[in-house]
Amino acid sequence: PKTFLVTSAQTLKEKTGVAIALAESFARSKYRTLLVDADLRHPSSSQAFNLNPIEYTPLEVYLENPHQRYLPISVRVDGKRSFDLIPSFSAARSPVDLLNQGLREHLEVWRGSYDVIIIDSTPLLPFADTLAIAPLCTGVIVSTSIKDSSQQQVRAAVDLLRRVGVDVLGLVVTNLAPSRQGSLHYGYGASAAEGPNPYKTFVAPLKPSSSPVNK
Repeated sequence: PKTFLVTSAQTLKEKTGVAIALAESFARSKYRTLLVDADLRHPSSSQAFNLNPIEYTPLEVYLENPHQRYLPISVRVDGKRSFDLIPSFSAARSPVDLLNQGLREHLEVWRGSYDVIIIDSTPLLPFADTLAIAPLCTGVIVSTSIKDSSQQQVRAAVDLLRRVGVDVLGLVVTNLAPSRQGSLHYGYGASAAEGPNPYKTFVAPLKPSSSPVNK
């Protein structure tokens, strides 16, 4: 099983949209997929799917009870495909402590049931949450908005991940004008001798095409 973490350098915008788009894509490709909203500071998956917090178990409860088992939400992508979702609804106290308390144990269990796990995490530069959990993942995808993040911020975020030995799988650039697609190039290298290591991926996440399954 693969575990992918989606983060951003500085901003919250579009990050969750990228994570949802990945979950939908893997589900359509017949992978058993779980999306986890681990942004315990500004969670937004519940808003994306208009979820009622009274009806569903949030990630915070999972983390507080690492040896308990709960049922995720089934989110339908189309008539045949779906993925599971563990949402978060409100900001939690001590997010880093919570994630350290229970995420590793739950990941071990989830990996027995899913082919792909996607974790939507906090922005890297303002918060320590992502650096605490990124080493538990196969790799990290950095979402960056061309409007709200500078190249220097993205470079700093990638460097932080590399320092803790995390594999940066690529960048997803959002809010990119069609005329610039294919022309923008983000290049990062550990040293001049190593040479540039370009990440060149463009995506324009839309509103989720999926919806929770009514039970």
